[in-house]
Amino acid sequence: MNLERKKKVAVIGKAAVDLCAIGANLNALLHDASNTIERISETLGGSGLNVATAAAHEVFRDKVSVTLFTQLGPDDDPLTEKVKEHCRTMQMEFVRLGEPQFIPKILCMIASNGDRTFLAGKEDGKLVDQVLSQKHKEELKDKLSKFDLIVFAGVTPDSPLISLQFTNLVKEIMETNSRVLFACDLLLTNVELTGEFDQFLELMDWIFGNQTELTAISKRLSEKHGDQKTKVIASSSQNTPHNDQAETIAKSIQNKLSKNQIVGIKKGSKGAFVVARSDQRKALYADIPSVPVSSVVDSTGAGDCWVGGIIAGSYMTTQGHPQNINGACYGNAIASICIEHYGATTWICHSEKDEIELRKQTPQPIVRYEVEH
Repeated sequence: MNLERKKKVAVIGKAAVDLCAIGANLNALLHDASNTIERISETLGGSGLNVATAAAHEVFRDKVSVTLFTQLGPDDDPLTEKVKEHCRTMQMEFVRLGEPQFIPKILCMIASNGDRTFLAGKEDGKLVDQVLSQKHKEELKDKLSKFDLIVFAGVTPDSPLISLQFTNLVKEIMETNSRVLFACDLLLTNVELTGEFDQFLELMDWIFGNQTELTAISKRLSEKHGDQKTKVIASSSQNTPHNDQAETIAKSIQNKLSKNQIVGIKKGSKGAFVVARSDQRKALYADIPSVPVSSVVDSTGAGDCWVGGIIAGSYMTTQGHPQNINGACYGNAIASICIEHYGATTWICHSEKDEIELRKQTPQPIVRYEVEH
């Protein structure tokens, strides 16, 4: 009998409703939506709910338990009940953050080829800006200190999650439980990066984002710390056959954030790239190709699903690849199923454990190690 304790994962982030206007051509939808919308799809979404849903999939359930920390509307709000029912179906706990706030609706337009654009609702709103009264702060610290991994989903520089007060809460959790790991999934917009954001990043063990987002982080850190290391990394990377721009970015970030263990870059249709530091002198690099799919229906939430897959998959038993790379392969598998369906959470109805395990194995990641001098 396997008596190994499940790893406890907390996901802090937004739950929302995605209203998707679907048509054949994105330009036509934007210029004359009333005559070109073929149908409207309403599904649950939001970065927090998307990440938590992927991490709570039954393929991980023997190893991982997931709790979603999010704002919810009043108890009699139908959308609030939908979120609660979804959490019950996924066998994950949920904790309300702050006072009741109505769940936002995000309007998105999607073309038949998978192209999409968001029209409204991208802002984080008031997520957790009411949490940090002294009473709420102590309650939240007590709850979060019991987790193995705390994931901040959909992090933006102007989000209340990045407030100095919340950063201090993370530090207090670290003092209470030195073994807890922290991860953040970035959602950068055209917002100036701040000193408070720098402090928040320096507390993170795992950082995830797409190539554009992490390029901005790399540039910010280079300006703060001086760019000498970045120049050396870029120069040496040009002569290394397996390296590409993603590796240069990831190494630049990791070298400037001493606590950071993993940088994961989401590359869309090209898969993902992961740099993991196993100890002070040994680093692992992995290029994980995307899983082939028959057609891309909607890419909304695919990046969130990848994050949920890598954080939960990293706790799975593995043979051959290191656990973090094994997790990234799970992330690719889940993201590939997500993009075959409309909505960021509906894929869960079309994903059997065996299908995820099969997709996880194809194609194989390209992995190498490097000793740092």
